[in-house]
Amino acid sequence: MRVQQVHERQQQILLIERQIEYYFSESNLLTDSFLCSQMDQMASVSVHTIAGFNRIRQHAANAPFDVIVEMVVEACVNSSMLQVLDVMLG
Repeated sequence: MRVQQVHERQQQILLIERQIEYYFSESNLLTDSFLCSQMDQMASVSVHTIAGFNRIRQHAANAPFDVIVEMVVEACVNSSMLQVLDVMLG
């Protein structure tokens, strides 16, 4: 990747990280019945589900779905507020 492409991807991942942190914020979860309905008993949501959200796809510049999934995982790993469980990657 060229330097500009790397910078753009880093910016996209940062936007995705912030968006996902918002999705899982207490204030959003109080009103987001869809996201809550997607949670399992550990309050986890599949990265594939998150990668399908419109705002995430916009931040990823409508990259191919598998690339968006990778970006979501990277954003969650980078976040101090989020956690990626291996069981959720499958």
